Amino acid sequence: MQIFIIFFISLFIFNSYSDDRVRIDLYDESLCPGCVQFVTGSFSTAIKTPEFEKICDYKIWPYGNAKERKDGDKWVFTCQHGEKECYGNLLQTCALNKLPGNPYLFIVCLEREAY
Repeated sequence: MQIFIIFFISLFIFNSYSDDRVRIDLYDESLCPGCVQFVTGSFSTAIKTPEFEKICDYKIWPYGNAKERKDGDKWVFTCQHGEKECYGNLLQTCALNKLPGNPYLFIVCLEREAY
């Protein structure tokens, strides 16, 4: 468990903004057991905290441990946890780009229901 905690801490990049908010970038693998635990646990609690967005500017990057290669005109992705992880990463990316409001709550729900 300590390895996961160290791993997740290393996934966060903290930078100070001119508006004094902390920047958090979370690189997430859909269906990764450690990522699911973190996103549905500590991160979910944090983003539901009143006024959290006043102190943090945060973003999830759904990608994880994937490999990509070009095959003709298409890009082919291979994910560490298989095709379902690639599909989950795609769903998260679509949610972040297309859902109004706070798409992060959708991602938390998606990760929680995946298991």
